[in-house]
Amino acid sequence: MKISKTELFFIVLLLFASLFTVFLQRQKGGTVRIETDSQSYRYSLSEDRSLSFEGPLGITEVEIRNGRAYITKSPCPNHTCYHGYVEAYPDTIVCLPNHVSLYAEGKGEIDATSF
Repeated sequence: MKISKTELFFIVLLLFASLFTVFLQRQKGGTVRIETDSQSYRYSLSEDRSLSFEGPLGITEVEIRNGRAYITKSPCPNHTCYHGYVEAYPDTIVCLPNHVSLYAEGKGEIDATSF
């Protein structure tokens, strides 16, 4: 079975359209929700600031800069929470050992991978 040039064109077009819709669904959150064992906080991603949150191991420092939230310092042993940032729904960073979580808030659609 041979694929014609027209069929190949439509396959590629469909692939690009699919990828384009995936990128469109990432909506800028506008806010970040930071949760600890004791409280939940909300901050705007449009205002740069440095924040500190107490966890069972000590202080976790979070920086909001240029529309992104980062964990910049944490007493956890492996520091995997340092990698990445939160800027759009459904971005998430979790420091499990120190019980501090960052979630970008925004509208998102439920799909099969959400369950």
